[in-house]
Amino acid sequence: MTLKLFGTGLSRTGTMSLKDALEILTGEPCYHMYELFLHPERLHLWEEAEEKQHTDWDSLFSGYGSAVDLPTAKYYAQLLEQYPDAKFVHTERDSESWYESAVGTIFSPTSPIIDELKVIFESMDKSTNWSRLRAIRFSRLSVRDELFRGQAMDKTSAIDIYNEHNKNVKAVIPSDKLLVFRLEDGWEPLCDFLNLEVPHRSFPHNNKRDSFAESMIRMCHMT
Repeated sequence: MTLKLFGTGLSRTGTMSLKDALEILTGEPCYHMYELFLHPERLHLWEEAEEKQHTDWDSLFSGYGSAVDLPTAKYYAQLLEQYPDAKFVHTERDSESWYESAVGTIFSPTSPIIDELKVIFESMDKSTNWSRLRAIRFSRLSVRDELFRGQAMDKTSAIDIYNEHNKNVKAVIPSDKLLVFRLEDGWEPLCDFLNLEVPHRSFPHNNKRDSFAESMIRMCHMT
């Protein structure tokens, strides 16, 4: 399986819906941050990317036909260099609504899922428990402390960083390889961009803020 498609939009811009849409369209698995919790054995590759800005991308994404969400979205320039024939879909939403969603989920210092995740982890063997806790810690540090420079809970700073990321993606990725996409756009622009037929089903709209905790817990129950 040759990786050929990446999402460059930050979390809470519809990345889970994009993941589901790409899997429907391509019939291949799509890597999302949730995969980090399901397969923490690949965490060392993300840690290497964080430290060196490069890693063994082929091994990291082995078994997947596409990848979206963070941490993937941070490395759009490196992925363009590694996969020059790939296409990129950049999900966006209004910055105010994005921040409202992010501060209630990925930025929350007291996430409502932590206690329930601890219960799940306590039922696992110690090695699995530790590796998944490390994956959660890495994801939070990578997003809140590194990408958002410790300013995630400061609305002005966070929105500035969000807008900066959107601007930089559009400056780096050639326009013929990039689709700027909003969920309300539906199937047509995405299918046109990928040269695929429009499915006879509704476009997925998943991982809304009020179901974020439930989705995380369900994912961590999976093996």
